[in-house]
Amino acid sequence: MIGRRTRATLSMITIAASIGVLGGCSNDVAGSARVNAADVKAVQAEAAAKAATAVCDAVTTGHAGISAALDRKAPAPELADAIQNASDGVKKALTPKVPADLRPVMTEYVTAAADMARAFRTFEEGGDKVIDKYFDTLKEAEDACAARQR
Repeated sequence: MIGRRTRATLSMITIAASIGVLGGCSNDVAGSARVNAADVKAVQAEAAAKAATAVCDAVTTGHAGISAALDRKAPAPELADAIQNASDGVKKALTPKVPADLRPVMTEYVTAAADMARAFRTFEEGGDKVIDKYFDTLKEAEDACAARQR
């Protein structure tokens, strides 16, 4: 009988202690939460910088893939795949967090690279213009990325 009472007493003490701990942790704080505008701007700026770096890295990586295919004198279908991969990589990195000043330049690059890939697959007329457009947009993209790093 003494064992049962001891266990019951210990159980009651444990329950009382738990209620005391829970009650002590449930204090209300008066006031309202406020957004720290400086913190929000800092987080947004950091996200934009990371997105800009990602899209600029995609341009560099994509063009390196094209250059590698050219260096090994890849057949046209393989070269077209490398060009399409470059376009797709930049398109994937072109998220809404990419700063507004980079978006149009990168969109032009994506379009020009996709057009050049199609030209290499179909051997369409006017391929020189398509190639020139690609290299013009590549230069614009590289310049825009370099300007962000200054």
